[in-house]
Amino acid sequence: MMASHGARADPVAGREESRDSAESSIAPASACGVDIGRDGVGFDALIPPGDPEIAERWWEKVEDVLNLVCFTLENRLKYVAFLFMGNALIWWRSVKRVYKSREITWVEFQREFDDKNRPKMYRDKKRMENLNLVQGDEQTVAEYELHFATLAKYALKAVVTQEDRRYHFE
Repeated sequence: MMASHGARADPVAGREESRDSAESSIAPASACGVDIGRDGVGFDALIPPGDPEIAERWWEKVEDVLNLVCFTLENRLKYVAFLFMGNALIWWRSVKRVYKSREITWVEFQREFDDKNRPKMYRDKKRMENLNLVQGDEQTVAEYELHFATLAKYALKAVVTQEDRRYHFE
């Protein structure tokens, strides 16, 4: 969706956003021998979804791609921010204003993303779902284990060791 070199079409507003400053600081990814191009792998419309479940899968895919091309933490943020469009770009600019003159770290960006797309209430709900998870009558051990593993990231403090994990399977 590139309109011209240095500009990216904004599908929400129907206008182009200048990207000259971002382009000069980060080139298309080709680290680790993988060339993902300007629009990335599945990044051609990098607009995080509004639904927390979908946003979570979107975030996991973003991290998979960033790990694939071996971005440094600093370049991860530059690359992802460079690709934002529409409402995501507006959100990103408002986040940058809060941090004013200092650079935002990747960890801070992750926290901002979570607060926006996976609110604390959603994460708390998932944590409780994990802590109260039981294997249903119709559920195989493999299905239960998959569901448990999917939710475990929300209860990291409660499920620290293998022994903690085994407790859920007794």
